[in-house]
Amino acid sequence: MTAGIWSAAGELPTSNVATQHAAATLTDGRVLVAGGGDAGLNAFGTATLFDPDTLTWTEGGSLAESRRLHTLTLLANDTVPLHGAVLAAGGIPGAYRYPPPATASAELFDGGKWRSTGRLADARFDHSATLLADGTVLVAGGETSRSAGSTRSLASVERYDPGSESWTRVAPMTDPRSGHQAVLLADDRVLVTGGFVSNGAGSFVSLAFCEIYDPTADRWAMTGSLRTARAGHQSTLLSDGTVLTTGGATYGLVLGPIFDGHSHASTERYDPATGGWYPAEPMPAGRSRHQAISLEDGRLLVLGGTDEASVMSGFGNAVLYDPDSRFWTPTPAMIAGRYASTAVRRPDGRVLVIGGVGQAALATATGQGMELVSIAELFSPSGVPPEVKPPSDVELDAWMREAEAWSKQADEHHKAGRHPESVDCEQKALDLFTKVRKWRPIITRRWAYSSLFLGVYLQAAGRHADAVKSATRAVEGYETTGDKPLIAWAYGNLGTILNRASRPAEAVAAQQRARELYQQLTSTDPAYRPLWAGTCVFLAAYLSTVGRHDEAIAVGIESVELYRQAGDQYRVGWAYGNLASRYQAAKRWVDACDAQRSCRDIYRTLSQTDPAYRASLAQTSVVFAGLLIHVPLYDEAVAVARDGVDLYRELNDQPQLAWALSTLRATYRVANRHEEAVVPAQEARDIYHTLAQANPAYRALLAREAMELAMCLDTLRKRPEALASAREAVAVYEALAQEDPAKYTPSLTAARELVRRLENAG
Repeated sequence: MTAGIWSAAGELPTSNVATQHAAATLTDGRVLVAGGGDAGLNAFGTATLFDPDTLTWTEGGSLAESRRLHTLTLLANDTVPLHGAVLAAGGIPGAYRYPPPATASAELFDGGKWRSTGRLADARFDHSATLLADGTVLVAGGETSRSAGSTRSLASVERYDPGSESWTRVAPMTDPRSGHQAVLLADDRVLVTGGFVSNGAGSFVSLAFCEIYDPTADRWAMTGSLRTARAGHQSTLLSDGTVLTTGGATYGLVLGPIFDGHSHASTERYDPATGGWYPAEPMPAGRSRHQAISLEDGRLLVLGGTDEASVMSGFGNAVLYDPDSRFWTPTPAMIAGRYASTAVRRPDGRVLVIGGVGQAALATATGQGMELVSIAELFSPSGVPPEVKPPSDVELDAWMREAEAWSKQADEHHKAGRHPESVDCEQKALDLFTKVRKWRPIITRRWAYSSLFLGVYLQAAGRHADAVKSATRAVEGYETTGDKPLIAWAYGNLGTILNRASRPAEAVAAQQRARELYQQLTSTDPAYRPLWAGTCVFLAAYLSTVGRHDEAIAVGIESVELYRQAGDQYRVGWAYGNLASRYQAAKRWVDACDAQRSCRDIYRTLSQTDPAYRASLAQTSVVFAGLLIHVPLYDEAVAVARDGVDLYRELNDQPQLAWALSTLRATYRVANRHEEAVVPAQEARDIYHTLAQANPAYRALLAREAMELAMCLDTLRKRPEALASAREAVAVYEALAQEDPAKYTPSLTAARELVRRLENAG
């Protein structure tokens, strides 16, 4: 095996040159670096992304809170909703001061943006975070403020659940500690090693104690102690299931004849089978505050670090440990010496090293402040440096053709209702478009189009969080093109996807942006007015959802006027219908009726010359009847509902006819015309019975209408007929409750209670 090779991986953006930062490799191969401290240990909240194909760094958004000595964890379990997101937890926020404050905030890098995700029960920094086998994250220990002049170490432990985005306290560790290492063992337990504990006087004592957490039992158990107390060390899982702990230093009082303040060269190996630590081959030299990364070939890369006795300069060397031969061998020299850096292994097996301290304050030319390392570097175990080689035009053209073919298949699957298949095909298309886009930026519009439709397909497949991510990427892609009509269109689609993902506040923001853009476009080209109007209709709906009713009504009125200016009578009617819904949400029933009346009048006029509008007239009539009973104008409500029934009967639309009959039945009952309510209730029940025989999806409507019929008959004291209908409802609800107890058990209980009451009244 080769000794590998180091190569430059680009300069970090100035705002991300840091120490005490954190990094994580994303599922798409990029590396996210977030937070950290500057040369004065002032925390910052920016993030950056490394692209391994171009060896470039780009902006990665801003965290809600600056932080250093925090953790960054990729949620890499594909069984959890936030698969692919990155969790940032805890840390030290703000400008440097002592004692450092701790934050309890947590954030997610999700879909290319940062957002909050609950709060830790205990504010903490310099803790550990471990992704468990079930997809939850175990956060253990760390430091927190104790008083105006000191900090204290924590034994408390919490688990983050990506499904509920919540934090839950779990069993505490046996010993409080911070600056420790946490290793997920092969049997899914977590081994915690060393670290230090605050002694309350501004100094710390290193620990040799180790313990193991069993996630299934939620229990900590003591295990063998390190042979040497150490902090600033690394503990790494090897391919044989053992754990190798390297370097570190011993702080505080140490009993014995000799105290060595230098960093340790010694290493120890932990065997989970015995729970014991055993001496292992020492490194060529001592080091602490270094990084240790397990390679794909089973070797261990130990890089950088410093000597704790002086903490002056970062080491520019690295060594490789072979667990089979148990030998240490040096690698070629690193590009820059560093300690307190961050390193991650990428999917291609290379190791990316980021940031860190090059020279401590006393070692700098001015003697003030630290010198941080701005250049990143890659270690290639194979000895072959990363190659950035553009594909040929022939390859690019072939990828484009293949991508278009996959996209066409995705569309066909979607139209046929095969949503998982449509997602799979469009994802393959997008991956190919992404490859081409790196070398042909001109296809960004096509790439963004694919990303947007992937979002549509993901939503149809019920994967709402992923749908939002994909649509957001599409918007970002269109933004880079400066194509305002397409940007507006993408924002409108993003708003729809966000709304269906039950994220209405974000849907409002996206739709507002679409509205602004269409308004600007209309000022120079009136052809965009209908698009502006349509965006207003959806924006008004989203505003209603978040309770901003006055704004929703104002925007709804705007949509009516815009369609009127465009001369589109059908859309004017549609906008009036939606405006009625906005008034209804605000409980302004008279205004709702006026808007729905206008909608109905327009559709009635249109249907006189074009029968195709009768379905719209029928629907509007039924909705109008439902609004009129709130005014209350019962006679008009009955007449309008009858119109809806007659229209649907003419159209021979059985499902809609049953709905209209159900509305007519409800209208009669509200108007205390119970005798007349029975006939539409019976017909609606009969239609749903026929529909349910062909399509089980109608069973719930059948059960509901049977219940309503039973109550109508009970009001008229026709108990035998009422009891028969109630029993029919019970029978249907019993079958439904077996399939979905949570949804249908309450209805089943109500139906059974009605049967008991009717039997007792018999």
